[in-house]
Amino acid sequence: AIYMDIEKKLIPELKFKKARVIGGGSKSKIWNKIKSDILGIPYEKLNREEFGVLGSSILAGFATGIFKDLKNTADRFNKVEYRIEPDLKMYEFYRHYVNYYKLLLNDINNIFKRLENIKG
Repeated sequence: AIYMDIEKKLIPELKFKKARVIGGGSKSKIWNKIKSDILGIPYEKLNREEFGVLGSSILAGFATGIFKDLKNTADRFNKVEYRIEPDLKMYEFYRHYVNYYKLLLNDINNIFKRLENIKG
């Protein structure tokens, strides 16, 4: 949420429409629901766990002219397993905690800086 807030300040016209997720944490529907509620955008769990090689192959195919449309080609290989919609009431609930989280990160950063100065 903090990262998205920073992005929105830097690029005001940027609109996040959804998050597509893969990997470890994405296997939990409960965790995906919480993240969807916190960010206020839909979460789409994709049907694959690894996209590095696939993405590189699609880019190579596009660069060599095998694929004419990069977005459509990528969409053909990316299938949504399920989609979770955010609960906007929960989004508003979580937004109150973002500022506290920012303060917490700042305090922890200051503590780590002080710990760096301790000589043993």
